Amino acid sequence: MKHSSDTSLFEMTPETNSPVSKAQAQRLLVVDDDENNRDLISRRFRRAGYLVHAVSNGQEALRSIESDLPDLVLADLMMPRMSGLDLLKALRAKYTPWELPVVMVSALNESSQIVVALTFGANDYITKPIDFAVAIARIRTQLLRKKADEAPAES
Repeated sequence: MKHSSDTSLFEMTPETNSPVSKAQAQRLLVVDDDENNRDLISRRFRRAGYLVHAVSNGQEALRSIESDLPDLVLADLMMPRMSGLDLLKALRAKYTPWELPVVMVSALNESSQIVVALTFGANDYITKPIDFAVAIARIRTQLLRKKADEAPAES
């Protein structure tokens, strides 16, 4: 999928300590209704070298994705108006798990919720409080899978 280059919602910030260039950096869309969570998650992933755009709800996420497709979506499960599962269903109606990986984030650590999210097409599930070393490893894995799937098949 193509990214629009001139009007990108994704920006590097001065706090980014990574040697990754803007052209190489992968783009994450963080969707969480809690401003403190959005800020914390965004800062931690920027420090890890990712370009991050954060929105507060599922409708904003859909508009953002329509105008500037990210490499991966990190979405809170429990949000007002449009839940993370509803967002996931809308995304899976348009994108495969390989075209747009979605990682769900939730304080719910119940196996039934994890199974539901994975059944609806989530690529992975991270529980709060977030262990950022684990989260970064999981996101890196999903992005490597996406990159491998996008690579042309060798003959």
